[in-house]
Amino acid sequence: MPPAPSGPRTPLPQPPPVGWPPGQPPTRPGTYPDGPAPRSRRGLFAALAAAPPSWRWSSSAAPTISAPEAPTTRRRPDASPRADSSPSEAASTTAPPSSEPASSTPTPTTEPEVRDPLRLGIGLQNQACSGKYLILLQISGDATNRGVLRKTATAVSGAHYLENAASCRSFRAYDTRTSDSIYTVYQGPYPTLAAACEQLHRTGVNWARIKLLEGDAGERELCMCDASADELPAIGAAGVDVESEVAVRWIQEVQWVLMLKGYLDRHSVHGNYGSEFVDALAAFQSDVGQSPSGVVEPRTWSTLQQTFCAP
Repeated sequence: MPPAPSGPRTPLPQPPPVGWPPGQPPTRPGTYPDGPAPRSRRGLFAALAAAPPSWRWSSSAAPTISAPEAPTTRRRPDASPRADSSPSEAASTTAPPSSEPASSTPTPTTEPEVRDPLRLGIGLQNQACSGKYLILLQISGDATNRGVLRKTATAVSGAHYLENAASCRSFRAYDTRTSDSIYTVYQGPYPTLAAACEQLHRTGVNWARIKLLEGDAGERELCMCDASADELPAIGAAGVDVESEVAVRWIQEVQWVLMLKGYLDRHSVHGNYGSEFVDALAAFQSDVGQSPSGVVEPRTWSTLQQTFCAP
């Protein structure tokens, strides 16, 4: 603050009394030429009216009083509105929508649980009667010897296994010797016999066979029923390798029909071309009026098809 000025103060000029001639002092205090002194309020107003222009209140010189500005509240950019804030305040503090699409977190998918009660390393998938075909790779009705199933399961790709008792009723459910539940390792199912036969010749398992998933189906289906007799190999003829994998499968089918007709027992259906098989085949040929050559030629194939495949 600046220091106060020193020296005598100069009095401010006072306005002359109301009604007194300019330049003429009053005769005595409180007397006026025109009469007694006015009352205080009237005198005040009259004094103001008679004051020189420089002493009058000027509206141009009046200070301008403006309304005080409303206080503003500073808020962090990331602050959210209070719970007790007004809707307008909440709207002003809401962040504008982003033009970038919101990243969605993918919902993890859960794979179905694979059942493997025998711990074979493949899934248990029981099969109902659907009219389709399975390739049966290995069967076990002995609870103490499930290792044969595991060996086949690991050797063949795309294999599954089923519990006979929980599948199509054409399966034999329990072993008559051990009374244990029978389990079967298989491939498929396949929609047609031709599709199953095509895969059968690629399995590499000599004792594999085809099973129809029907309630009244037999134990196996034969691929000869889906082939022409002229296209089938002449088993036993010169130049035919009876030990090849393809020949072994065809021999098994002939042996199966001969077993059903009573010329062989069940344990003789193994695919081996030996004297037992040749003798049984010759007896069959003789009984149907053919030359007992022991060779499965087209005429013999046709007779076997009529015996087994005819509806």
